[in-house]
Amino acid sequence: MSTPTGRSRAHRGQNSARPFGRATVPIGLLALVMAVLSGTAPASAYWSATGSASATTATATLTAPVDVTVPQAADADVTVSWTTGSGGVQPEGYYVTRHTGETSAPACASSPGSLVEGDDCLDAAVPAGEHSYVVTAVYRSWTARSVASATVTVTAPTLLGAAQGYSVLAATAVVDTGTSTISGDLGVSPGTTVTGIDPDAVGGDIHAGDGHAAAAQAALATAYESLAARPADAELAGQIGGLTLTPGVYHSTAALAVTGTLTLDAQGDADAVFVLQASAAFDTAAASRVDLVNGARASNVFWVVAAAAGTGANSFLSGTILAQGAITLGASTELIGRALSRDAVTLASNTIRFAAALPPTLGIDGGAAATTKDRTPTITGVSSAAASSTVSVTIDGQSLSTTVTAGGTWAVTAAELSAGRFDVVAKVRDADGDGAAASQDLTVEVNPPPIDVGAAGTYSVLAATGVVNIGATTMSGDVGVSPATSVTGFPPGTYDGSLHAGDPAAAVAQEDLLAALDEASLRAPHTEIAGDLGGQVFHAGVHHMTAALALTGTVTLDGEGDSGAVFIFVGDAAFDSAAASTVSLVDGAQPANVFWVVAGAAGTGANSSMSGALLARGAITLGAGTALTGQALSRDTVTVADGSLTGVTPAPMALPASFEESRDESAGPSEPSSPALPETPDAPELSEASVPPKETIVPGETDETVPPDEPDEPDEPDEPDEPDEPDEPDEADKPAPPDEQAAPTPTTDETHDDTTVAP
Repeated sequence: MSTPTGRSRAHRGQNSARPFGRATVPIGLLALVMAVLSGTAPASAYWSATGSASATTATATLTAPVDVTVPQAADADVTVSWTTGSGGVQPEGYYVTRHTGETSAPACASSPGSLVEGDDCLDAAVPAGEHSYVVTAVYRSWTARSVASATVTVTAPTLLGAAQGYSVLAATAVVDTGTSTISGDLGVSPGTTVTGIDPDAVGGDIHAGDGHAAAAQAALATAYESLAARPADAELAGQIGGLTLTPGVYHSTAALAVTGTLTLDAQGDADAVFVLQASAAFDTAAASRVDLVNGARASNVFWVVAAAAGTGANSFLSGTILAQGAITLGASTELIGRALSRDAVTLASNTIRFAAALPPTLGIDGGAAATTKDRTPTITGVSSAAASSTVSVTIDGQSLSTTVTAGGTWAVTAAELSAGRFDVVAKVRDADGDGAAASQDLTVEVNPPPIDVGAAGTYSVLAATGVVNIGATTMSGDVGVSPATSVTGFPPGTYDGSLHAGDPAAAVAQEDLLAALDEASLRAPHTEIAGDLGGQVFHAGVHHMTAALALTGTVTLDGEGDSGAVFIFVGDAAFDSAAASTVSLVDGAQPANVFWVVAGAAGTGANSSMSGALLARGAITLGAGTALTGQALSRDTVTVADGSLTGVTPAPMALPASFEESRDESAGPSEPSSPALPETPDAPELSEASVPPKETIVPGETDETVPPDEPDEPDEPDEPDEPDEPDEPDEADKPAPPDEQAAPTPTTDETHDDTTVAP
C-alpha cells in the first residue's frame, strides 16, 4: 500500500478525528485574534479558510458628542446640552454622567441601559457643589465619550424650588398693558394665556402651560405653605410705611399697606431673612418704597399674602411676592424680586429683576434684521456678561450654545437651513439669574429655479377665453387662445410670431401654463411681503403675499451681479399696478428670470413699465401704453391696448405637410425635378454626320473657328443639343416649368456669354 502524500493526508485528516493535543489554526484567523488582543482597531478584517470563500468588510465609526454645555450656575436642577458629532453612525442614544472631583455618577436619569434621546437633558436635584458633565454616545456595543463640559456651580436647594428662576409666575394668565422688562423666566400654569409680552424683553424663557411652569406652580404652593406656617416674631397692624424692620417673621391679620418708605435692615448679616405675612391683601401707595440696608438682600425678603397684592404707580418694591390672589403691579413699578401668584399677574411697563445690579446686555451682530446667502450661517454678537457665561441661541428648532469670550463676544454656527426667514433668539444670564435676550429676523437667500412654462414660453399673449387688442400694440412672440378661438384687434395690432386660435399648439401651451401655476403656488416662500411693492428692493428668491399684490411707483429687483438671479412673486389674490409704475431691474437682473404668479386677476395702470412673465388664473388687463418685457399668460382673457410686449422669441415656422411628405417620398437629391418635355411624334432620327458643326463666335475673335463642343452626356434628356435626340420645339411652343424663373442676365463686368449659332 502506497504512502499518502501530504495533500491527501491533510484532506483525510479534515474528515477524521484530530489527534489528541493537536490543532490547526488558519493564518487569517490567527492574525485577527492577534489584532484584537493587541488592542488595535483595524479598519477592515479578512477571513479565510481552506475550501471556503473569502470576503472583506469595513468598519464604521461612532463619533463622540461635542460642545457639551451647562449653565455657569444653577439651583438644584442643571440643564445639559450637546451637539451630535459629525460623521459616522447615528447613536442610539446618550449616557450622561456628572463628575464632582474624583467621583462620577449617572445624570439625567440615564444609564448604559437607559439612554437619553435628543441633544439635551435635565439633571434634577443636583447636590450643591461644582460639577462637570460628560456625554457618551452609544451604538450597540460601541461608545464614544465627549470632552467634559465647563464647571457648573450648584447652590443648595432653595425655598422656592422650581419657582426660583421665575420673575413672573401665574396660574391663569400673565397680561402686560405696557412694555415691561423681565430678566428671569415667565410662566403660567395651568392656564396658557400670555398677553402683551415682548419675548425680546424676557431675559429667561417663557413657559405657557408647559410642564416647567406646572412644576413651578407646585413649588410655589409648597413655599407658600411653608412660609405662612412660620410663627410670627411680631404683629403688624395696617400701614407700615415709615418703619424700619430687622430680620424676622412679621404678621398682619388685616390688610398690609406701605405708604412712603419701609426700611429693612439686615444689621450686617447678608443671610438675614425677612418674612412679612398678611392674612388679607397687600398694597403699596403710589411712589412708595421698600429699601434694603446694611446687607439686606432682595432674595431673602418674602411677602406672603393670603389674598390679592398690588403696588401703586412708580413704586419700588424689594422681595418676592407669594400671593394666593392676583398680583397687579402699577405703572412703572420696579420690583427687585419676583411676582408669583396662584391667580393672575398684571403688569404695566414694569421692570423686574432678581438683584439690584443691572442685568447683562446682549446683542446680535447685524441688528434686528439681517440677510445671508450662507445656508449654515455663523451668528455672532456681544455681551457684557462675565467671560464664560453661557449664551444660548435658537433658530429653526436648533438649540445652540456657546460662551462669552474675555473680549465680550460670542459666536455659534447653525446647521443647514432652507431658504426663508428665521427668528434668531439669543439669551444670556448672570450668576444672580438675571438675563438678557436679543432677537434677529434672519433671511437666508437661495436662488430658486425658474418657473418652467413649457410650450407657453414662445407666447407674448396666451389666453383661455379670448385675446382682445385695442390700438397699435406690437408683440414679439406668438399669440394664442384655447379652448376658445376669439382673437380681435389684429390689425391694427401686430405680432412677429404665429397666431394659434384654438389649435392644438395653444391647447398644449394652456396645459403647460396650468402646470406652471400649480407648481409655483407650492413653492415655499423665502420672504413674506408686507405692504405695497413700491419703494422696496428685492433680491433673488420666492416672495409671497397673502393679500393682493400692489405696485405704486418703482420696485427694484437687484440681481447682485448674478444674471441668473430668479425673482418669483406669488400672490394669493390679485395683482395691480398704478399708472406709470415701473419694475426696475438692476445689477444683472434679467426679465426672463422674473415671474409674477397671481391667483386672481392681474392688471397694470396706463403707461406702466413691467418686466417678467405674468402668470394669472384670472384675466390680465394691460393698461394703455404699457410696455411689458415679458409675457401675459392667462387662464382667462387677456386685454391689451396700444402697448408693447417684447422679449419673447416665437416658435419656428412649421413647413407645410405636403412639402414634408414629398421630401420623405423622394429617394434622390432634394432638388425638385423638372417637368417632362412634350413628345414630338414622327420626328426623323438624325445621324451624327447630319448634324452640322456648331460655330462659336467669341467677341474679338469672330474670324476664328472654334472646334465644335463635345456632345452632352446621352443620359441627360433635357439638353437640346444631344445628337441622338429629336429637335427641340421652338421656345415659344415649349411650356415653361412652373417652378423655374428666368435667370438674370449678367453684366459685362461679371462674365461673358458664349453665343452659339448654327452655320
